[in-house]
Amino acid sequence: EIDAVQERHARVIADYFAAAQHELERWRDRDWLQKYLPERRNVCVALTWACSASNPELVARLVAALAQLDDFGNAQSEVVRYPVLPALLEKAEPPVRARAFLALGWANYLDGNRGVGTELSLRALTDFESLGDAAGTYASLMRLIRLYDGRPGMESRARETWSRLKEVDESQVPLRLRLICHSTVALLFDGARSVERLQELHRIAQ
Repeated sequence: EIDAVQERHARVIADYFAAAQHELERWRDRDWLQKYLPERRNVCVALTWACSASNPELVARLVAALAQLDDFGNAQSEVVRYPVLPALLEKAEPPVRARAFLALGWANYLDGNRGVGTELSLRALTDFESLGDAAGTYASLMRLIRLYDGRPGMESRARETWSRLKEVDESQVPLRLRLICHSTVALLFDGARSVERLQELHRIAQ
């Protein structure tokens, strides 16, 4: 009976966050945080149960939710402290799994573990590309560039990844994500051209 209650709670929380990424791309930051940040403790409780139950779908969805909250709220990457095994995430459906791998990869990067972050981000990229998800592919490539940047021997890989990112049709990528790209990784490669593109995107956003 207790397990059934905990599973229902975990599913309610996971469902509540189902639209979080879509809304983050379209809402003001303040409005998004007001809706989702108060649920952080519930996400942690739900993820703890999902990990103990080895439920791949719920673990994947809740990993993405907690990592997103901590990243957006500038909090410590607590999600890396949970016993989330990549082998368990592999059992989740590809769209859910891809977002979990990407979120967990970035959390590891923020926690100082670039090696694990890179491996998980590459897994996310593989899934997003196989799904034909342009926005997910774009986000994965952008984060991989950040993971490669500044690491000895990774300069050519970073440039190759940038070339792949430029091939993605930006009309299929949310404006927020494009703004992040052109204010961060694009400056490493395109310089003045990226500044002009960033100004253009800001005009569109207004």
